Amino acid sequence: EEAPQAPVATVADAERLEKNIYRIPAASYFGKHTTINTKTAKNEDQVRAYWQQCREDGTLDTLKQVAHPDAKGFTAVCTDFRGREYEYWITVEAPDGAEPPQGYERIETIERRCAVFPCEGPAHAAVAEEWHFIYNTWFPRSAYSYDQGPELEHYPFGDMQAADYKCEILVPVKPVEPVNLPKRKDSMMGLLFVAVGAVAGMVVAGSAEKPFIFILGGGLLGYFVYAYISKRREEAQKKKEENGEGKK
Repeated sequence: EEAPQAPVATVADAERLEKNIYRIPAASYFGKHTTINTKTAKNEDQVRAYWQQCREDGTLDTLKQVAHPDAKGFTAVCTDFRGREYEYWITVEAPDGAEPPQGYERIETIERRCAVFPCEGPAHAAVAEEWHFIYNTWFPRSAYSYDQGPELEHYPFGDMQAADYKCEILVPVKPVEPVNLPKRKDSMMGLLFVAVGAVAGMVVAGSAEKPFIFILGGGLLGYFVYAYISKRREEAQKKKEENGEGKK
């Protein structure tokens, strides 16, 4: 399978782990940010308005001028999530050893694992649609869950409203922790103990007025006996493994 193109700028040396999962290197950016509050208005509308503001006040032109010589686009950084609010940055990759120009700030990201999602079409609409897919379709079906950390959107320099414009979303992810289900053999053994206990309760009940109480009690007793034996068996196995490790 052909690997999707890794995001430009920050992950020129990204290591592809599998499918659309990459190890993203640490990076440093210059930019400006605003607070997005999804209680007051739609996320997409606020983001679109902030891009328009930065376009009109010269922020985007300034960022292009101070960007790393190899930078090929803007990077939006979504961070500092708190309830329905978060900070939305519009940035460029910072030149090595440089300080941000007056009125701009630096933001840095650490190396982490990210899922990369390509988007095509007018930028803001395409990204909004892809975010919906990520949370409503991709995460529920994938072997990964959301990890803490900044979310990135990479926008190559160019006409962001073009029908064939291509950008990317990077979402921090981590493998889903496996759920340790009981082994089939152990489950059947547990049911056997419960059944034996219930039968014993039935025998003890005899012609009692409420035999189900004895049956229920016998089943519970069988379960507790099984749980006790299983716990002791696990402890013995663990001790055996520890002793084995000590001999290596």
